[in-house]
Amino acid sequence: MATARTRYLADLATAIKQNRHYPRLSRRRREEGRVLIGFHIASDGHFEQVRVLESSGQPRLDRATLETVRRTSPFRPPPDAMNEADREIRLPVVFRLQ
Repeated sequence: MATARTRYLADLATAIKQNRHYPRLSRRRREEGRVLIGFHIASDGHFEQVRVLESSGQPRLDRATLETVRRTSPFRPPPDAMNEADREIRLPVVFRLQ
């Protein structure tokens, strides 16, 4: 079960990272940060109760993270081996200028 959950969460993190949008104004102002996002994955793959658990300190980046996670939903349904507690997700989203 741990392997299926680990693989699922890695795929989910990749999908969120690929959907991440760095706000243009944040880029211009050189804003960077890490947002800890929380949500529940329903059995059909939709995200529920999407919320910022720890702010980046940059409201634009926090809003962009919420939008990114909502845009990624629905994701493929979680494996049957993931119980309700396993579907409570805490995931960091990092905005860093290269």
